[in-house]
Amino acid sequence: MTTEKIAEVLQEIDIPVSPNTVARLLYQMDFSLRVNRKQIATNSSPYRDQQFQHISKMRARFQREGLPVISVDSKKRELIGNFKNSGTKWDRSPVLVNDHDFRSDASGVGISYGIYDPPNNRGTVCVGVSHDTAAFAAHSIATWWKHEGSRLHGTASELLILADAGGSNNCRSWAWKTEIQTQLCNQFGITITVAHYPTGASKWNPIEHRLFSQISKNWAGEPLVSHEKMLGFIRSTSTKTGLSVSAYLDRAEYPTGLKPNRQLISSLALNPIRYCRNGTTPLRPICEVMFAAPLWQDLHANRSNCRSPGDRTLQLQWAHDRLASFQRSRSWKRTLACSPQPISTLRIARDSARCGTLGFIAT
Repeated sequence: MTTEKIAEVLQEIDIPVSPNTVARLLYQMDFSLRVNRKQIATNSSPYRDQQFQHISKMRARFQREGLPVISVDSKKRELIGNFKNSGTKWDRSPVLVNDHDFRSDASGVGISYGIYDPPNNRGTVCVGVSHDTAAFAAHSIATWWKHEGSRLHGTASELLILADAGGSNNCRSWAWKTEIQTQLCNQFGITITVAHYPTGASKWNPIEHRLFSQISKNWAGEPLVSHEKMLGFIRSTSTKTGLSVSAYLDRAEYPTGLKPNRQLISSLALNPIRYCRNGTTPLRPICEVMFAAPLWQDLHANRSNCRSPGDRTLQLQWAHDRLASFQRSRSWKRTLACSPQPISTLRIARDSARCGTLGFIAT
């Protein structure tokens, strides 16, 4: 209700007052114009804080061991052309743009997939021209590793990726897992750990407020009339804390609706580990830590994965079956203990001569 309407109601009961007086009296009574605030969580879980604590500990462990940690996400699709871009800038006159944002009037689109390296305060953005798919996301991360990551962390054998639970890096998407396996793990021979934030918690992903917000400020009020101009604003983004950003244009076509076949899924060197019960949705753990690499990685002494002797027996039987299909390993990874008993100890082996082979050694 506006101050004019409040004044009209008061005049109907013989209280003559002006809208300005109503506004002044409301301010004196601590009233002010307010908007709705999104703060009530509808799908909260008692294990929500446990999920964040686990991700924080994992991130600290990687940094302590000198291993790379990156935060990834995709920015909203931008229309390339003379379209309004939100925000303001200093100018003598306003920039005239199209009165409607029709896709048919655009010369193309710009889809930004960002990779942010928190320890080094460096960002990389790959701008795609087709669709935001799992293949595009994995290729963007591979581009970062090829141009930036391998130079900064050339000797690292593991990589931690912090990502949202949805979008092109959806935690339930098999396409995302297979693309990570083929474009990163198999190609560069590194072990990938993906930690997904709970649903609705993307604002805590470091890339949101450390990289994307700065890019939005840099091109505020500027129509993105070409991909070159878009890349220029991204590359010129900087902060007083030393943020530097590189950008690459990906002109490849990434069709939507593609699903990996069962044979490709079954060939994954995938080890899903769910540390938190149920996450934020019933029976679907969102805080999922996924390992996909040419070799199996350890479970970090997570004893909850072995709930009964029967489970351990199945794991050992599966390990023996997998081992039968591969040659004996030449190099060893560290030991994984599912329980104090020696029979449940699994040692991880990799055939160093063939990238992509994996197996368990049960002792």
